[in-house]
Amino acid sequence: MSGVELLTYLDGSSYTAISASGYGMSVANGGDIDGDGYGDLVVGAPRFNCETGLALLYFGGPRGPNTHPEIELHPPTASGSDFGQAVMGVGDLNGDRLSDLAIGSYGGVSIYYGRADRGLETPDLVVHSVDPGGGIPELAFGTVLGTPGDLNGDGYEDLIVGGPEDGVFVGGEPGGGGSGRVYVFPGSSTGVSARPLFELQKASDTVDFGISITCPGDVDGDGLEDLVVGAFGSFNLFRGRRGGPSLAPDYEQADPDHGPEDNFGAYVN
Repeated sequence: MSGVELLTYLDGSSYTAISASGYGMSVANGGDIDGDGYGDLVVGAPRFNCETGLALLYFGGPRGPNTHPEIELHPPTASGSDFGQAVMGVGDLNGDRLSDLAIGSYGGVSIYYGRADRGLETPDLVVHSVDPGGGIPELAFGTVLGTPGDLNGDGYEDLIVGGPEDGVFVGGEPGGGGSGRVYVFPGSSTGVSARPLFELQKASDTVDFGISITCPGDVDGDGLEDLVVGAFGSFNLFRGRRGGPSLAPDYEQADPDHGPEDNFGAYVN
């Protein structure tokens, strides 16, 4: 394996030895979490310890990341199962010029604000699933995290969380995919609040709205970043606005030739 080194756990065991943990099921550019000028890497292992989950941080340096993680992030008690199902460097949520980190699980997202001393073992905030009505538990909240974006133009990145099976079940029957929701937690000088300010959704016949999320930048030239949300069979554009995005998409593109089974829109970037 000349020129190639395997990333490993702190105890030195490699991916090949611990593949049942789901190591590498989610990976992301964490940004510069410690402010040393080097980008950092975060890796999820959501099947670790009977699907309790784990995330690992590899800090960058002049020779690249160490092959051993500097920090293991374990789920807080109320974070939900499969911690590390989604991982994302979410930009600067609190304006301290350090990149912040979000780790998603079924039912919760743990937020770690960047620190120069790398003291990240405990999350600064855990945001949980919400149920606006209907008595349906929002268990898929946190399984998808959006790339960083400032949707309201206030200078702070916003946390964007997908719940692709949340909301009304398609056809009204439990067990199928829900229509889906996307939750926006705007950033501020104190970070994000525990409750989303905006909940984006579509009609109940949409399948897994929020299965993929990205902020592609300013697609319409108005100076504000925009949001694209994928669903099975379509993708949806929400334009950035000073007061925050509209709750319904400004533009939708459905697969002109096939239905949701074609997976059009399942991945947007």
